[in-house]
Amino acid sequence: MIVRPLTTFMAVNQANIQAVTALEMNQGREEHLIWQPGFGQRFLVACVTFAAVSVVAPPSVSGTRIWRPVLQRAAGRIDSWILLGLASSSCCALQLIINATMAIGCAGFNTVLGPLRPIFLGISVVLQGHLWKAAINARTYAQAGVATTICSVLSFLPEALYYWVHRLDAWQGSTEVEQGVVTLQIGGMGCTACTQKVLSALKGVEGIDKSEVDLEKGLAWVKMDEGKGDAGTLEQAAQAVREAGFSCDAIIQ
Repeated sequence: MIVRPLTTFMAVNQANIQAVTALEMNQGREEHLIWQPGFGQRFLVACVTFAAVSVVAPPSVSGTRIWRPVLQRAAGRIDSWILLGLASSSCCALQLIINATMAIGCAGFNTVLGPLRPIFLGISVVLQGHLWKAAINARTYAQAGVATTICSVLSFLPEALYYWVHRLDAWQGSTEVEQGVVTLQIGGMGCTACTQKVLSALKGVEGIDKSEVDLEKGLAWVKMDEGKGDAGTLEQAAQAVREAGFSCDAIIQ
């Protein structure tokens, strides 16, 4: 594996550019998505644990379980479900807002909250169960429905965003042999929202035909338009990524 500064790109033979393996370029980043290894087991443990806690929780002063009054209040306070949904998504929505309004790169939400996603999702599922039990008894279906919708949309925003970002990735499998494909080293990405920001920056560069970003490898692949893309195009792409708040200073050969 060879890492070359972008300033030496004109001396690089594009036909010899090779894609590196995931093992070689793994940056230790994880998106903590529900289908990734280990997530399901941690989620189930969290569900069972908090369900058990909710059953054996001590009664309130009035003699009823503490969950009913708490959840009835929560159903009337949408902000509590917004906070729980944000925590369950590693604050993906906040990172998207930051990306749309500021060029500061990753805020680090996923680095801190990502490993805790299975726990927060487990809490959400258990609390939603108690919420709907209380809602059925009190016939407050509308409030419970709004709370469930908000919490669910926020909680699974990373998965929805992942599918949106990677919906056109089929071409990347041939990058090892496809002419005109360049592999860029990207720094500072910490979640799926960051890959979406980098992808948007690359797509906005004239002369680039297709692009793809991989968080775990810390790489982006760009395919330049035939007859249009050159070293200058690559420098523009790198500058666009930097202006978005991330680093892009080398190509991988």
